[in-house]
Amino acid sequence: MKPSARFAELLSFFAKIATAGAVLASVGAVCLHVSGYAAERTYLRGFGIDPDSFPRGVEGMMLKGYYSVIDLGVLIVSSVFSWMSLLMIVYLAIVIAFVRWEPGTREPPRRVLALRGSRFAPYLANLSLSALIVWAVFLALFVGMFLLVIPGYVGESFGEKRARQEIQRCRQGCTARSPCAQIWKDEKPMGEGFVVATSAERLAFYDTKVRMVRLLQSSDYELRTPIQPMFDVKKPAE
Repeated sequence: MKPSARFAELLSFFAKIATAGAVLASVGAVCLHVSGYAAERTYLRGFGIDPDSFPRGVEGMMLKGYYSVIDLGVLIVSSVFSWMSLLMIVYLAIVIAFVRWEPGTREPPRRVLALRGSRFAPYLANLSLSALIVWAVFLALFVGMFLLVIPGYVGESFGEKRARQEIQRCRQGCTARSPCAQIWKDEKPMGEGFVVATSAERLAFYDTKVRMVRLLQSSDYELRTPIQPMFDVKKPAE
């Protein structure tokens, strides 16, 4: 093969890889956006908030989708590396080993040999091929629908999990590990609690005194939040 032909073949190979990568990246971006959209709406509905009151940009939705996928990945990894999964892997390995160690297959029966030489063999082959094609089409449709459902399901699961965690934290009240934020207006405290969601126009705030979520206009109130203990820095040594 000439060097120019080999170089053209390599270019064609890398072009195919780049095209496949671009398609996968586009599909992944759409899946992340759908997952983040479902997660955000499920989270806000967990607090009884209208999701349309807090619109999010594309970047925010994709970021939520990224966190939902990471959460699912951690769950899958923790499920795979468990004692039950390890025992299942050992069991499957033993079964496969026994199957591979079986004696060689015998010759097919006479009825099978007679069927191969009969005049109905081509019709049976065409019928089997048609059935296989129909089954493959239905399988492809099922897999496609399943892949379309996965991002929404992952996002809803992550949003519900996050909402449960935040609701539990809100019900516990202000603690040293989870200090409350304060809402001020005209230099007067109007309540304290936890921030549920924010946007350029609105603020969703769980008030620990009334134990309810309050929707406020961001421009009318001042939000004062303490530094979280986990982000406290040590004083430099003198």
